[in-house]
Amino acid sequence: MTTPSETIDFKHIREEKNTPSTFAEDLFPYNKVWNSYELSQVENVRDTQVAPVIEKEDRKESVSAEKPLVSEPVENNEKKNILSSFEKFVSENGDENNEGREVSFPGGKVVSKDIAGDKVFDLEKLKSSTGDNVVFFDDYDKDKIKVVFICEKPKDMREDNQGQDLLSKMIAAMNMPKEEYLRVFIAKDDEPQENCSFVMKELLTNKPLTVVTMGAFATNSFTRKKDRLSKIHGKLSEFHFVSGGLSTSVSHFPVFHPDLLTINPNMKRSAWIDLQKVMKHVGYL
Repeated sequence: MTTPSETIDFKHIREEKNTPSTFAEDLFPYNKVWNSYELSQVENVRDTQVAPVIEKEDRKESVSAEKPLVSEPVENNEKKNILSSFEKFVSENGDENNEGREVSFPGGKVVSKDIAGDKVFDLEKLKSSTGDNVVFFDDYDKDKIKVVFICEKPKDMREDNQGQDLLSKMIAAMNMPKEEYLRVFIAKDDEPQENCSFVMKELLTNKPLTVVTMGAFATNSFTRKKDRLSKIHGKLSEFHFVSGGLSTSVSHFPVFHPDLLTINPNMKRSAWIDLQKVMKHVGYL
C-alpha cells in the first residue's frame, strides 16, 4: 500500500511481472530514466484535456472529436431546476406505502426515478445455465479479493504473450498484490447480465468489493443499463448483491477496454486517471 508521498518502484514491478514496461511508464516515457517516481506527478494528468470518443458497438473503430465549449442554454438549466424540485417534493411528501417515491395530486402524480431498489440484485433466481461464458482467469481466494476486473478477453492476451498484454500492464501499474485482484472474462451471448450476476454470486462474502468493468459491453451487462461509456467512465456507483444469507456491497467503476486503448492510444491517459480513482478508493494510492 502506498501513500501520495511515497514512490512506486517500477523496476521491481517489471522484474516481478516479467514485462519490459508498465502501463504508467508507457504514458510517461521520460520516467523510464528513473527506477521510480513520485505518484503526485501522475496526478498532473488530471488537468489534461482529453477529446471525447465516439464509440462503435463492436469497439473496432473509434474517432476522436473535438467539441467546443458551449454554455448550457438557459432553458436547459430551468428544466433541470424544475426536475430537481420535483425530486425534492417527492422525497419530502411521498406516499409511505410506496417508499416515498410517488406523490398524487388532482390531475396527475409525480414519481421519483431515483429508486435505490434498482441497484439491489437478488441472485437466488439465477438459471443453472449461467456461467457457461464466464472465465475466471486467475486463481483466487474470494476472502482476499478486493478488486475484480470484468471484460471481454482482450485480443492481445495469448499464451505466448503472458504478462505483455495491455491489461496486465495496466494492473501492474496499479501496484496491487496478486491475491487481491481477479480478472474475469465474459463472452457475448444471449444473457450477459445473467453471467455478470453469476460472477457476483461466486464472489459473495459479506465483505465490500470493488468491480471494474472494462468496455461498454461489460459495463452495460453489469449495470443492466445502456449508458454511453464515454459519459460515465471513471464515475463511482454503488450496488448491492444478495443471495441467501450472503450480501456484498459493490463499488463500481467503468473504464475503457484495453482493445479500445490499443486502437486509440490517446485515451490511455484518461484510462490511467480512471484507474487511479480505483487505487485511491481501495487504498493503493
